[in-house]
Amino acid sequence: MTASTGASASKPRLGTVRLPDGPRLHYAEQGEPGGPAILLLHGWPDSWFSYSRILPLLPDRFRALVPDQRGFGESDRPDCGYGIDDLAADAAAFLEALAVERAVVVGHSMGSFVARRVAAAHPDRVTRLVLIGSAFSPANPVLRGVEASLRDLPDPVPREFSREFQGSTAYRSLPEDFFERVVTE
Repeated sequence: MTASTGASASKPRLGTVRLPDGPRLHYAEQGEPGGPAILLLHGWPDSWFSYSRILPLLPDRFRALVPDQRGFGESDRPDCGYGIDDLAADAAAFLEALAVERAVVVGHSMGSFVARRVAAAHPDRVTRLVLIGSAFSPANPVLRGVEASLRDLPDPVPREFSREFQGSTAYRSLPEDFFERVVTE
């Protein structure tokens, strides 16, 4: 821990957990295992790595948990179960699997809808709710436009589409190595 900021000097630990009746989730964890928990939920089409620049800023006294939600990063990609309710159930099961009773839940973009659903369905497990880049509802013109642009994308997604999409979501320019990994993921 650095003396001036209290920021973490530790590197994230990577692991996996199999959810009961659900997918295997890959995750990053940092900080004190018994400390107050912070669950960070990424947006579409990200992974735990989207929080990699935030993790070093968190004091080690917190237990930061950052799963790759189902279908993202290194987590399982089942054929179904990608609705907000499914992802919120995964988040609650993830906390249960890691023996976390209560957590601050942080959600970015799509993850903000998941975080809100976790808070609504499991208010006893959520100490605080933080929403980043959220909207009132997922049924809005921006998300409908994104959905339309995704409908006919080939698999794998063209790198140029990924680069353009990720670049359009950033408020300011990002470090090149970080941006390239986000595009690759």
